[in-house]
Amino acid sequence: RAISAGASDIHLETRGSFAQVWFRVYGERLEQPNMSMSTATGICNTLYGFHADSNSKETAWDPDTVKECSIEHTCPDGSKAQLRFESTPIHPASDKNFQAVIRVLLMEGKTKQLSDIGYTAGHISVIEEMLVGAQGIVLLVGPTNSGKSTSMQAFMQRIFDVRGRSIKAVTVEDPVEYVIPGACQMGVPKGRKALEGREGSVYRTFLKATLRLDPDVVLVGEIRDSESAESTKDLVLAGRKLLSTLHVYEAFAAFERLKELGVPPSVLYMEGFISGIIYQRLVPVLCECAMPFEQAIKAGLIRPALAERVARVSDLRRDNVRIRQRGGCAKCGYSGIVGRTTCAELLVPDATFL
Repeated sequence: RAISAGASDIHLETRGSFAQVWFRVYGERLEQPNMSMSTATGICNTLYGFHADSNSKETAWDPDTVKECSIEHTCPDGSKAQLRFESTPIHPASDKNFQAVIRVLLMEGKTKQLSDIGYTAGHISVIEEMLVGAQGIVLLVGPTNSGKSTSMQAFMQRIFDVRGRSIKAVTVEDPVEYVIPGACQMGVPKGRKALEGREGSVYRTFLKATLRLDPDVVLVGEIRDSESAESTKDLVLAGRKLLSTLHVYEAFAAFERLKELGVPPSVLYMEGFISGIIYQRLVPVLCECAMPFEQAIKAGLIRPALAERVARVSDLRRDNVRIRQRGGCAKCGYSGIVGRTTCAELLVPDATFL
C-alpha cells in the first residue's frame, strides 16, 4: 500500500494496546488505519528476524534497544524494493512501546534524466560541465530526504552517456539504494563485523580497496567522517572522478565541513579538486486546485511581510503565484500536493573564488 501511494517511509508508533501507522508521501505524514500492538510487534519481529540481510543485523529484534537492518522485498507485481528498517523504544518503555521507521526504496533499473528531476536548462548546462573531465569531486549536498540518491544515479548515467560504457564505475554505499546499470556497486552493511578493526571501519576498508580496482569514476554514498574524507581526498588526488554527498545546509558550507573532517586547505582550495557543489531540496508541486496568491492575501491567509517579499521578486498574476489549498480536491487525494520537484543552487569554484 505504501508503494502504491508513492510513500518514501512507513512509520509505526505503538501507543499501549494499539499502533498508529503513517505513510510519508511528498514529504507529508498521512495517517493510515491503526493496527494492534501485537500485530506491529509481529511485523517488526518478522522483518528483522526472518527477512533482513544477515550481514546488516544482530541476532533478534528487541523493542527495548535501537535496531536497524536492510531488507530486500519483492512486491506482488514482481518489482523489487529495499526496506531500510530502524526502531527505537519510546516512552513509556515499561509498556514495550517502540517506534519503527521503514524507508522504502524502489530498486528500479530505470534511471531518470537530469531534466526529469526538476533541474532547469541552466542547471543542466552547469552540471554537465561539472561531470566532464577525468578527475575532481562533484559534491551533492542537502538535508536527508532531499532526492540526493536519485540525482546521483542520474549523474552516473550521464557520465556513462558521455564517456561510453567502457569506463569502470565503482560505488561504495551503505547500503546500495538504487541500481545503476553498468556500475560495480558495493554495499557496506554495518553488520559486517568480521572486517571491523583491520583497517578501521568497514566503510574505509571498502574505500581503500576502491583505488586498487582501477576505477575511472567512483561514487561514495556519503562523506561522513574523517576516515571517509581522507579516502575520498586520496581518490581524487590519484586522478579519479568522484561523486559524493555531504550533509550541510548550503553550498558554501561544504568547504567548512570538509575542513572539519580533516581535508587540508592546501588541497581543498586547489583548483580542480572540487569540480562543483550542488545544494538541493525537494519542494512540493501544487495541485491545480491551489489558491491564487492575491486571493489568499485578501482572505487574510498570508502575513503582510511575506506578501511584500513575494511581490518584490515576482509578478503575482504573470507568474501564476499560488498557495496550497488545505483540504485539496479529489484529484490530489485532498492533500493539495501532486508531487515534489528539485530546487537547487550550484557553485562552481573557479580560481577567483578559491
